[in-house]
Amino acid sequence: LNAAGVPAARVLTVPQALEQPQLTHRNFITRLSHPRRPGRPLHVVGNGVLIDGEAFVPTSPPPLLGEHNAQREEIANRWANAATAAAGEAAAS
Repeated sequence: LNAAGVPAARVLTVPQALEQPQLTHRNFITRLSHPRRPGRPLHVVGNGVLIDGEAFVPTSPPPLLGEHNAQREEIANRWANAATAAAGEAAAS
């Protein structure tokens, strides 16, 4: 295809893609410890963007299933209360 002027490239598997040197160079993959798997690294992908020449990398593992349920409920309640207050203010005007 390239000889015919058609842009083309190999299709890589996910493991092959993650082994590409440019990802290592940009610190795209961060190895973190996971609370439920001590001694086994958790590989977390970054976003590939450099800020002032530095990779923006995760500093903590993703949350466990249900870890933030209490905070989620609190935020949902605050939003609902704010929406109710705003609707009351709009009706009063």
